[in-house]
Amino acid sequence: KNGHIIQDLNHPLENKELFGKYDLVTDLGNNEHPFNIVEAYRTMHRLCKTGGYMIVAQAYLNGNGFYQFDHCTIDNIAAVNSYSVIYSCFIINQGDKHISIPLDKDYLKFINLNEVKSISIFHIIKKNSLEDFKFPYQGKGSGPKANEYYEIKTSYENRLPSKIYLPSSAEEI
Repeated sequence: KNGHIIQDLNHPLENKELFGKYDLVTDLGNNEHPFNIVEAYRTMHRLCKTGGYMIVAQAYLNGNGFYQFDHCTIDNIAAVNSYSVIYSCFIINQGDKHISIPLDKDYLKFINLNEVKSISIFHIIKKNSLEDFKFPYQGKGSGPKANEYYEIKTSYENRLPSKIYLPSSAEEI
């Protein structure tokens, strides 16, 4: 009906005609609900065109899904998939007002959590490659035996978040 596509995000997307079809793919609090989070983000990756954008807004505090995202979850997915992080922030929900602050958990020390209904992470990321989706292992590429290591460098100069992903070798770690 109405051209909607029904997809259980716990399972692989079978319709290859949809791969690379969309300029914008969103996760507005959805991907914390499927139990197979890897498949949910792989599906987003596959739907998005190379050069297209993905918007991710996920619960950080007071969510209601299977998963509670850390402030670096999407950063790590971006690092191993060579995405560009265009923008990222925390969104503080205080009922009738929403405040965005840089995605650095040290800034949360200045927030009165008694007045907060929820906190979300928000990212705009750009897909830069035709490569298939890789899921990160903490601090280490896309597999437990990967020789690929990465380090996330974050800069908040001029209060504008900017991220640079620099590959590092095993000797440096």
